[in-house]
Amino acid sequence: GHPDFADLDPDLRGPGIAVIGNGNVAVDVVRVLGRTRPEMVKTDLPDYAMKKIEASDYTDIYMLGRRGPLQASFTTAELRELGDMSQTVAVVQKEQLPGEFTVDDPKQQRLFEKIVDTLRGYSENDPASKPKRLHMRWFASPVRVLGEDRVTGLEVAVTKIDEDGRAVKTGETYVIEVGTVVTAIGYVATPHEGVPVAKWGTCFENEDGKIADRLYAVGWAKRGPSGVIATNRKDSGEVAHVMLDQLEDGGRAGHEGLLKLLAQRDVAATSYDDWVRIDARETADLPEGTPRRKITSMPDLLSATKS
Repeated sequence: GHPDFADLDPDLRGPGIAVIGNGNVAVDVVRVLGRTRPEMVKTDLPDYAMKKIEASDYTDIYMLGRRGPLQASFTTAELRELGDMSQTVAVVQKEQLPGEFTVDDPKQQRLFEKIVDTLRGYSENDPASKPKRLHMRWFASPVRVLGEDRVTGLEVAVTKIDEDGRAVKTGETYVIEVGTVVTAIGYVATPHEGVPVAKWGTCFENEDGKIADRLYAVGWAKRGPSGVIATNRKDSGEVAHVMLDQLEDGGRAGHEGLLKLLAQRDVAATSYDDWVRIDARETADLPEGTPRRKITSMPDLLSATKS
């Protein structure tokens, strides 16, 4: 539904789709691929995307993680949702699950036990019980995508966890027959001249959101790729308070001065009132249960601000 990618037309031909990653984004991708239209009606997934999924013929979805299930970064709630899809059954290889295990943190121990209990339940599922299968595979490191004109498979290396908790290859490989590969393996901050990037490259160096005078970061740019929308919304509010606390008049023209400068430079700006008009257009005349129909082109978004 993002305007920058509204024209994206992925080839979702079968027999399978590989989703590389074990985090929240990978889980989101899997849920969209595995759910039906009635299950997605309560989301804002654009209709053109749902039609594309319905027209495809894949029967198997593979979610691949380089390390084990205890190192996966999705939540227990998200994991359980993968077992509630009406036409897709979650499948787990029992031999990939840990036996007895103990961690120092009691809270973490309880969390891991819930995750493993849920996965053990999935390992008992009949793969033929539903039209589609979600294969949750761990200790799987992609080596190369196979195919010439289009994807025909994915070569995967078997891994194990070393003493330092890193995934290392065992030398064994296998091939998954897929026609599409989706990566959900991380995020890096886009470099900007003069703005220091933090050590791991996933956010900008900052203190409580402040990078430098008159320069702040929020969301993933501040804290890296973690947390849900509500987490980052709260985070952004805290940064706004930091900005207000540090704000000094300094003789600047403020809001009106900014609007005047934008007008002088012929830069179009949208206001909160414009957003309200867009929101009204997106939420009008909806089927029951549907939160909104996203406007997915920039010209249409700007047109909605004038309605």
